[in-house]
Parts: sequence; C-alpha cells; structure tokens
Amino acid sequence: MKKITLGILPAALALVFSANAALTPVDLRCDYAVNPLGVDSQTPRLFWKLAGGGRGARQTAYQIVASTFGKDLPPGKWGWDSGKVESDETIQIPFPAGNLPAGNLKSSEQIFWKVRVWDEHENVSKWSQTATWTMGVLNAADWAATSPPAPSGFGAVKWIGAADTNIPSLLLRREFTTKSRSQLKRALVNVCGLGQYELTINGKKVGDDFLSPGWTKYNQTCLYDTRDITADLQAGKNAIGIELGNGMYNVLGGGRFTKFKGSFGPQKAIAQIRLEYEGGRTEIFGTDENWRVAPGPITFSSIYGGEDFDARQVQKNWDQPGFDDAQWPPALVVNGPGGELRGVACAAPPIHEFEIHQPVATHTLTNGDIVFDLGQNAAHVPKISVTGPAGAKVRQLAPNPEHADDHRFNDGRVDPRGRYLSGTLDETKANGDGGLYRFDRRGTAKLMDGVMTANGLAFSPDGRTLYFSDTPRFVIYRFEYDPDTGAASNRQVFARIEPTATDRGRPDGAAVDAEGCYWSSLYEGSRIRRYDPDGKVMSEHHVPALNTTMPAFGGADMKTLFVTTAHDKKGGPGGGLYALPVDVPGVPGTLFDPQA
Repeated sequence: MKKITLGILPAALALVFSANAALTPVDLRCDYAVNPLGVDSQTPRLFWKLAGGGRGARQTAYQIVASTFGKDLPPGKWGWDSGKVESDETIQIPFPAGNLPAGNLKSSEQIFWKVRVWDEHENVSKWSQTATWTMGVLNAADWAATSPPAPSGFGAVKWIGAADTNIPSLLLRREFTTKSRSQLKRALVNVCGLGQYELTINGKKVGDDFLSPGWTKYNQTCLYDTRDITADLQAGKNAIGIELGNGMYNVLGGGRFTKFKGSFGPQKAIAQIRLEYEGGRTEIFGTDENWRVAPGPITFSSIYGGEDFDARQVQKNWDQPGFDDAQWPPALVVNGPGGELRGVACAAPPIHEFEIHQPVATHTLTNGDIVFDLGQNAAHVPKISVTGPAGAKVRQLAPNPEHADDHRFNDGRVDPRGRYLSGTLDETKANGDGGLYRFDRRGTAKLMDGVMTANGLAFSPDGRTLYFSDTPRFVIYRFEYDPDTGAASNRQVFARIEPTATDRGRPDGAAVDAEGCYWSSLYEGSRIRRYDPDGKVMSEHHVPALNTTMPAFGGADMKTLFVTTAHDKKGGPGGGLYALPVDVPGVPGTLFDPQA
C-alpha cells in the first residue's frame, strides 16, 4: 500500500501545481480571427482567453500595449498603452482601448499587440505572446490613391473586365518589377474578383482558401481579401494573374439544373498592390486598362451546374513572367457592381479544403461504367487525371445519393430522350434501402426505394414501359413511363422467379427486342430468359457459364445476342463474353444527352 501511495504522490503534486499556475492570457484574436489581414473597422475588437489560475481564479484588470514598429519592443516603447483597465472583460474589447485616442488607424497598417491581466489577488500575469493584425482599405478613396504615385506604366486602380461579356471564365494578367528584393519589407494585395477568383503570383496560387470571395448582395457589398505576397515576389520581373468564374454573382441556367437564376453583371475584378521598401519608399498600383485579358479554359461556369474545362484552351505559363500576351486584348475599364468594398468586418471565415478522400473501392457496372467509392458522402470537388485524344469528353454525372460505405450504383440505362437511369446496390443485403434514380439537367430524382440490388433496366420499343429487376428478391417490375417528363408510375410485378434447390437463377441485366419482348440474364442460372410484354415466358437460351450478367443486341442486323458473364466461385467457366444468334432483332440504344 505504501508503494502505491508514493507512486501517485508526484502526480498529485503536479496537478496541484498546474491548477495554481498564474492566470495567463492566451489565444489572442482580433475581430474573431488569429492574426487577420484586411481588418477594415476603425475600432477593431480584441479577444483573449485565460489559462491557469486554479479554481475560482478570475481576471480583474487588463493592460493592452500595441505598436506599428514591430513585435520585439521593450516595455515603455510601445506606441499605444491602455494602462491598467479595471475590467473582467476578455472579449469585444474595442481598440484603441483605455486611454488611447480613436480614429488614427490607417489603411494597410500592421499592428502588433499583447496583453497582460491581473487576478483577484492583484497578481499580474506575464505578457502574452505578441499577436498582430493588418488593416484593410479603410476608405473608398484609398482604392484610387495617387499618393504615393504608381510606378511608371500604371494608372489609378479601377474595376476591369473584358469587352466580350459572354466569356465563361476570364484570365487577367500584368507584369511588374520589384526593384530590390532584399530591400522589400512587405508586399500586400487587396483583391476582389467577381463572381469568384483565384490569384497567382509568378504561377503560384496565393492562399489556400476556396470559392473566394464570399456570397453577398453585390450591389450593396463586395468582399475583398487582403493577402501578404512578400515571400511570393522575386527580384526583377513578376507576374500577377487573376482567374475569374461566375459563382453566385452570375447564375445562368445554360440548360442545366439551377435553384435560381440571376446576374449582377459580367465578370470583373479590382486589385491593389502595395510594395513597402526599407527607407520608407512605398509603391501602390493595381488593375487598370494596361492589364491583358483572355478567355480561360473553363468553357462553362455555374455554381449549380458545375464547370466544363477544355484542356485544349490551356495557355501554359500565362501567369508567369515573360509570357507573350501580345495577342491578348487590353482589359476594359468597367463600373463595379455598386456594392461597397469591405474586408474582414463583413466576411465569414473562408472556405478551405480540409480533407482529401481517396477511392476505397471501384466497381465496374454491367454496362461498362465505373463507380468510384470515396467511402463517405460529402461536398466533394473531384480531382481526376485522364488521358485520351484531344477533344474527348469526361463528364461526372452524379454522386452516390445514399450511404457510400455500403451502397453503390449498379445497373444503368439511357431513356428514349437521353436521360440516364441507374439503381443502387445495398451491399449488406440487410436493409434493402437502395433506390432507382433518374439523372438529367434538372438534377436527381428518385423513382423507387426499398431496393436491394438494382438490375435489368430496359425500355419497351415505344419508350412507355420501363423494366427493372431487384435481383436478390427474384422479381422483375414494370412501370408506366412518360418519355417526355421522365416520370415512372403504376409499378407492377412483371415476373417473379421461384428458385429451387438446384436452380438459383435470379434476374440480372436485361435487354428488349423489336417485338417488345424482355430478355433477362439469370445469374446462377446459366441462361437468358425471354418474356413477352405480358410477362409470359417465351423461350430460354442456354449459356455455358453459370453467372450470366448482361445481354445486349448487336451485329449488322442486330440479331446477335452478346452475353457477359461473371466469375464462378465453384471453378466453372466465367468472365467470358458469349454470342448467341437469335431470330428477332434488338432495339438500338439511345445515347446520353446532358441537355435532356
């Protein structure tokens, strides 16, 4: 027992010591953010948290010091000093605080600050770690400042765009010179690109945010970002690039799904660059009529309908120094959308990419489509690498609408108008909560639920009957289908297969012939069964493999039935493609139409 007591005593002493540690301010913030750039309030709000102090400890007073000269100044050398302020407040502390005069903050000014506190016993803490914030553009006039003067070749900062207002995505570029990299103290850029933008310096994206700036009512407020680009610049020639997309600023239908339509105007941008050198010299310049503009490789841009990207239109190194932009027309000076340019004070935290999901599995469907399972449902942006001939198209149709950990797409078919129908597979076979879906330009519509394994999708020759099988349930359904609207109704059991001890054949993939008869592959049944339009068995066609998966009509006269098969776990033939001559031709399929 004594040994146990001695063993826990050091730990107990450590806990007591930790609990009685001095009250300390930590996690300093300005306007809710850690070391923010672009604070555009004349009275920023300061925050901190308290650590240590033990039970019942509390703050009774604080002191804030601040300076524009750096973070390592000794006591008494700070430009602002609140003095001791009797208060237990740790949030929403207006700056300047205490006895400091208000109204003397300047655009782009960097402020360093720290705080110390007193506890209930009048013990004063150590100074906190130094934090900082950088002011944004505090006055509208500062966007068009002529003092200090811009470098040669630059005019006053203006909104710019393109003469062609129908370009789906704009590229804007400009080169400038940094006279002395070693003498450059700081470089900032304030930028607003509408609807959304990405900024590059010398070919490298600046910042890790995504879909900036945030969504606003653009004729009232336009958000700009402030970015520190000091480390991105090089001595001599530098290039700045801005790529624009539509975002919520310009929502057009374009024949694809959208929740609403509306536009505040064509794409445009405004940017201001500030270079500060040792010795006090400062240069300010930005977007003007001397920038160059060109269409980007994004040929369709919609916040709802996605993007089309044409790799043939990529202009390599367009945002790097030395690029030949002689064929690019000058940017057009335009009016802004009318909203006031605002920074951090009006902005939400930026969107960030925070996790990358790699496919955990791939599934090849009976029609040749490949489903990539990312392991979970989320708001994903796909990152894909493809190869193929120039002009070939790759299109993402829809994500898995169900539980990605145990559900996946299985069979699919295009309807007579070019819409795509596909059903899902419940890999657990326990819940049977998969579904049948229709995908078109309007989005995703669920036609049926309660599905275990979707298979056997096919249409009658007139397109007014939809067939669908649920394989583990040994049942084939028939729907009334409206080719004009894509609506499926009046579901009925078309055929039900009764398994036996020696014949476990169940309905898998299917096809329809010119007489309207339904050909169903019987998985684990070694045959294809032909049903007439009323569900009566007309004939059966043997296949020398146990697991038939999908029939398809082909050949010059469409009188050859090609049948795919799956691996036989018992060691029999499987995985091969078989061709059966038949007397009745099949019905040619319909190609998928993204505008359907």
